[in-house]
Amino acid sequence: MKNWFKKHSNNKKIEDNTPWQLDNVYQRNKESPYTFYKPSKAVTDKLKAGDLVKLVFFSDSDTAGYKGERMWVEITDRNKENFVGKLDNEPYHLKGLKLGQILHFSTEHICDTEYEDDDAAKMDYYFNTLVTVSFVPTSNQIIKPYQYHIDP
Repeated sequence: MKNWFKKHSNNKKIEDNTPWQLDNVYQRNKESPYTFYKPSKAVTDKLKAGDLVKLVFFSDSDTAGYKGERMWVEITDRNKENFVGKLDNEPYHLKGLKLGQILHFSTEHICDTEYEDDDAAKMDYYFNTLVTVSFVPTSNQIIKPYQYHIDP
């Protein structure tokens, strides 16, 4: 997992030398298209200063079992696919980040926005009608009905 983040993320060093990186949601969606939503191009194209976007931050350190957080960032500037914004959440686990901290990111880092997205309906279809099993049970393991969803 650590190598994946180094390959697909921007590694930033901040004041206290705690490394963190932004997740590449395009790559994450490509690997898990049925379970990891990314905003459509129509939505990301209309983003402007003052809008809130959600980014996924990861750290190399493990704090109480958490290596990352999803947090809102207010866009302050945009240049095509590149953005500047300020962190709009108080980080809970990633102590190297601070509320109001200035961040540089691009559309590949945005995992959610305030805008309605027609592509989100596709995700609803997957969540409401398909079964995704992330492990193959051994002979002594049984998948219980509450562990997956099937429409009646």
